Amino acid sequence: MASPEPRKKPNPGRGGVSIPLGISEEEARVRAIAEIVSAMAERSRRGESVDLNALKSAACRKYGLARAPKLVEMIAAVPEGDRDALLPKLRAKPVRTASGIAVVAVMSKPHRCPHIATTGNICVYCPGGPDSDFEYSTQSYTGYEPTSMRAIRARYNPFVQARSRIDQLKRLGHSVDKVEFILMGGTFMSLPADYRDYFIRNLHDALSGHTSANVEEAVHYSEHGTTKCIGMTIETRPDYCLGPHLRQMLSYGCTRLEIGVQSTYEDVARDTNRGHTVAAVADCFCLAKDAGFKVVAHMMPDLPNVGVERDMQSFKEFFESPAFRADGLKIYPTLVIRGTGLYELWKTGRYRNYPPELLVDIVARILSMVPPWTRVYRVQRDIPMPLVTSGVEKGNLRELALARMEDLGLKCRDVRTREAGIQDIHHKVKPDEVELVRRDYAANEGWETFLSYEDTRQDILVGLLRLRKCGRNTTCPELTGRCSIVRELHVYGTAVPVHGRDADKLQHQGYGTLLMEEAERIARREHRSTKLAVISGVGTRHYYRKLGYELEGPARVGSRARSKSATDLGHLAVLAGASQRGHLSTKQRARVALTRGCISQSDRGRLGYIRQHRGHARSASLRVLRSGAGCRRLLASPSALLLPFPTPLSRFLFPCFPPFQSLVGNGGSTDKNKGLVEQLKQYGMIKSAKVAEVMQTVDRGLFVPEGSPAYVDSPMPIGYNATISAPHMHATCLELLEEHLQPGMRALDVGSGTGYLTACFAIMVGLQGRSVGVEHIPELVASSINSIKRSAASSILNEGSLSVHAADGRKGWPELAPYDAIHVGAASPDIPRALLEQLKPGGRMVIPVGNFFQDLKVVDKNDDGSVRVHSEASVRFVPLTSRAAQLQDY
Repeated sequence: MASPEPRKKPNPGRGGVSIPLGISEEEARVRAIAEIVSAMAERSRRGESVDLNALKSAACRKYGLARAPKLVEMIAAVPEGDRDALLPKLRAKPVRTASGIAVVAVMSKPHRCPHIATTGNICVYCPGGPDSDFEYSTQSYTGYEPTSMRAIRARYNPFVQARSRIDQLKRLGHSVDKVEFILMGGTFMSLPADYRDYFIRNLHDALSGHTSANVEEAVHYSEHGTTKCIGMTIETRPDYCLGPHLRQMLSYGCTRLEIGVQSTYEDVARDTNRGHTVAAVADCFCLAKDAGFKVVAHMMPDLPNVGVERDMQSFKEFFESPAFRADGLKIYPTLVIRGTGLYELWKTGRYRNYPPELLVDIVARILSMVPPWTRVYRVQRDIPMPLVTSGVEKGNLRELALARMEDLGLKCRDVRTREAGIQDIHHKVKPDEVELVRRDYAANEGWETFLSYEDTRQDILVGLLRLRKCGRNTTCPELTGRCSIVRELHVYGTAVPVHGRDADKLQHQGYGTLLMEEAERIARREHRSTKLAVISGVGTRHYYRKLGYELEGPARVGSRARSKSATDLGHLAVLAGASQRGHLSTKQRARVALTRGCISQSDRGRLGYIRQHRGHARSASLRVLRSGAGCRRLLASPSALLLPFPTPLSRFLFPCFPPFQSLVGNGGSTDKNKGLVEQLKQYGMIKSAKVAEVMQTVDRGLFVPEGSPAYVDSPMPIGYNATISAPHMHATCLELLEEHLQPGMRALDVGSGTGYLTACFAIMVGLQGRSVGVEHIPELVASSINSIKRSAASSILNEGSLSVHAADGRKGWPELAPYDAIHVGAASPDIPRALLEQLKPGGRMVIPVGNFFQDLKVVDKNDDGSVRVHSEASVRFVPLTSRAAQLQDY
């Protein structure tokens, strides 16, 4: 019998493979994976860099593999002792957990859109749903999106969807200790109550492993599970976001709502068959925020009968109007998909999408308008491109828009772009000098404070907190009365396990605790609140318990609102006050210093050290910035108009507080001016007795146009496209410069306008000093001199210690330089060098800097000529420009 012919070795030429004789292809793959992992572990122990692609290529050549090993296969082969070191190098799609959490999207079963019953049809652009060409998909989806396909494979079973996705992320090397659920698939709250309870119960059971009988039991076991549900997002509509719906969603553990807005125009909402009004959107935003929810809006450019100009105006109104100003945004450019009403319009030529290049330009300009407290979650739908008949042609619209912004010299400053984890992944930069930044704005009949720890030089966001002074629209009994609420607390960076700590990562380093302490201070001292509540995910209850918060609300509802009593809030105020008198322990002093200051890269773990060691604190070298004193005070008051957008006063006289005019009296101008100052003192806007005295001495009514409401805390137009700042802003600048406005010192007021602040400077520096105003509109110079002659500063003007000059303020007034104090009353793109040169060593300048988004900068000049700059607040001033440019449209 002839012997069998031996197996020939394949030719390993171009496209060929060569498997060593005697082993199968599967065994060769196992050996290659083991060799790759072993080499990675060895190099990691020696502290050498690891080039994963080079190791895979070498192993594939050695073992003749046609296909390189998958990341999942290599992750499974990593020894337990090397997982912490190697998983970050093997993790697939690290951006999935770059924000510090693992997002798990699930879908409810297909159901009809609820507003068919009222309008007879769905929105003209909406695909999906039982009555569509994609009948097995949920409303507004096609069934071919990644989340849709996972849901269909699981037959829309919530437990299977959640568990399989968590296991998948874990196999890909991600930390799944902190999970946020996103409930997709149409208006969840329109589904029957028993189905909603079944769905929520199974989501929590998927984390805890327990089989629960009801939602309350599922929430209880989920709270103590290994994998924590730190948040839940529900998609809904304005007509399913009313009081009863909000209470029910709180009981589920929901912390964020995604609400379809699409357009701020009533005619567009009507023509696209939205089934609700834009006014209903504003109302539901107000109700949701007063209940503590974060609000994410869906907006659609390129809708029918809108056009570029109206689209841009719609987004401008969305960002600027206090009726909207959502916390997050999803931009969904309009797509034409077969089976929709819009598809029929497109077929007959009655609708055409924007050309692709124009759409990129529009999205780029929208992103440039996003304020720093808003997060842009998505820039386009994840509907597969082959299903799109007309519209977006490429799947990387955000990338194209960011590249276009770079060409135009624009910058996106939304939360996601600036997150520490995103910056680390995309640009390989980490925060260095971190400081506390505060931004305040009016929104939805309430007052919002956005606190954040940021590296302002590199524009990196480490963590944020959203604090709201509740209005009168709250639907939760536990939030009524004098109550403030923390709507979000989030520290960014790669996810760290719940009970873990990593010195190279930002989570669990104390930033969250510091933000909460500052929120407590603001709630007590500025909001005058007797209670501070927090909306909390089920899995974060233990964290807030450690901070002294307790669950509050009916047990059957299980509200996630937690609160501290006035006694607890007062305790923090006592600590902060005692620190200045030296009555605190070293540990307490360091804690307060951290709250007021900044944390450098090397000090991130210092707070944990302070907690563990009661003896001598080795953190005495910690650099501290002035972050809260005086200038960053901004109250939940209609008079506090330190806003990033110019908005008429009437737009945010919300009902939380009485109108300012009714509080200043009806007497003569002297009485009204005194009443104005007293009101600013009452709200904490004026702390300095000297500043209060000066502002009472200089009557504001002499420096505003006749007929203007002089004693309202608001900016006023003075003609020539110029304004006089609001009184609270004058008070802020005077307090910032007070130490540099002592008798005998010199002060420069750039953009002096009507001369009010120039007169205040003159009163403070006296006859021995010098107060100089510079204004490039000669008519305003003449008017200001006449006003000063009628004021308390007239004698100083007559003696020659006060003067106002017609000149370009950007160049200062070098004839009388150097100056101990410089104030600039208009926003410059950067700090003018001429003004820096005229600032005396040891002096201080206060100047708004920026174009669309502006910060009030404090510039301190050291004795050696170097300068230190820090931001005090977000502001909105007229631009510092030439006379011709200012008068161009006048």
